[in-house]
Amino acid sequence: MRFPLFTFALCLSMIAKAQDSCLIQLMVAPMEQEESIPKNVIDMLEDRLIYAINSVDNMSASKDYGQFFISGKIVNIENELLDTKIVARTTVMLYMGDVKRKSIMSSESFELSGIANSEGSALLSSIYNSKTDRKFRTFVTTGREKLIEYFDKNYKQYIDSALIAEAKGCHEEALYYLTMIPSKCKGYAEAKEASDRILRKCNTQKSAATIGKDWIRKQQCPRPTIDFVKYK
Repeated sequence: MRFPLFTFALCLSMIAKAQDSCLIQLMVAPMEQEESIPKNVIDMLEDRLIYAINSVDNMSASKDYGQFFISGKIVNIENELLDTKIVARTTVMLYMGDVKRKSIMSSESFELSGIANSEGSALLSSIYNSKTDRKFRTFVTTGREKLIEYFDKNYKQYIDSALIAEAKGCHEEALYYLTMIPSKCKGYAEAKEASDRILRKCNTQKSAATIGKDWIRKQQCPRPTIDFVKYK
């Protein structure tokens, strides 16, 4: 089952948003799934989460390591024969949280359904459709407000970490902390002023966001499997 138009649109969305330094970055992280669930279904779930995140203003998705994550678990799969078709019904649990603090900021369950000629295709159809996209976008939009609240309360910690790194001459690390603070946050103006100052020291044509992302990639932090979520 191929989705070339979706893949092309997703790539364009990610390229456009990557140029913006004031987005809230969300890592799409894996969760342990039941052995019976095919890998292509799990991959499709991650792709739809990326699509949902990049469809929401001031949000950007990545599979690179990040402090904040979104993850989904597929549970309660039921198949029903309807004439010559298979109807798949499943529950997807979505979680948004903080890897560093091992905490969940938002969670919700979604009842999905799809119809196709086989069980695998029907399950894919339940995830790849416009109704599911709308549900996932609403979840991301609600979670975005909680992330903004978090940064409103805690942006000083990121600026302090950046200043400590700057004092050590670690300008790339400093820009990583500063560009985590989104434009919708109270501390954005202060963070932008500091990042502009540090960027001038770097003597580069790269953006602050690009330098920050390059630094975290160099740390080779693995994308974690979310295993601290309590679910039934």
